[in-house]
Amino acid sequence: MAPINEEEASPSALGPLVAMLARGVLIVHAALLVAQPFIAGTMLDGRSAGAQAWHVNVGMALPTLGFVQIIVTLFAWRVSQWPQGAFTGSIALWLLELTQFFIGYLGMPLAMHVPLGVLLVIAGVSMAYFYGQRDPSPTQHPTPPAPPLGRPTDRLRPSMTQRKQEER
Repeated sequence: MAPINEEEASPSALGPLVAMLARGVLIVHAALLVAQPFIAGTMLDGRSAGAQAWHVNVGMALPTLGFVQIIVTLFAWRVSQWPQGAFTGSIALWLLELTQFFIGYLGMPLAMHVPLGVLLVIAGVSMAYFYGQRDPSPTQHPTPPAPPLGRPTDRLRPSMTQRKQEER
């Protein structure tokens, strides 16, 4: 049996991969959310016979993708040290998508369906924007060193030892 490389098996080695997967899911999810109103507009225009089927299919795919996003952002939060907001925001977005799905499926008025759809597009695009551009590996960029101790005025004027060293 081959020895196990501990660096490859550690959860931190999965961090960049999970972060990349989370960014991809967020972006695809946002793209489908943005496409949905355009498909609905085509459907309401009446020029395309297949637009209603597309709107229904994308509407059914969104809650499924939303659930996948919940799982992926959970791993991104735990493994890649993403903010918890990506995970909890995904749960909120999924609950809104389920509500939107049932409003559309039950044929409830557009006065409920359209504003909730606008809210979903704004929330989905915002999540993709804020969390989709996160640094894949926070360890690559170390934190800057802490400022030196002492009074702030000590850093402005040279000390006696510094002046003596400069004179030499």
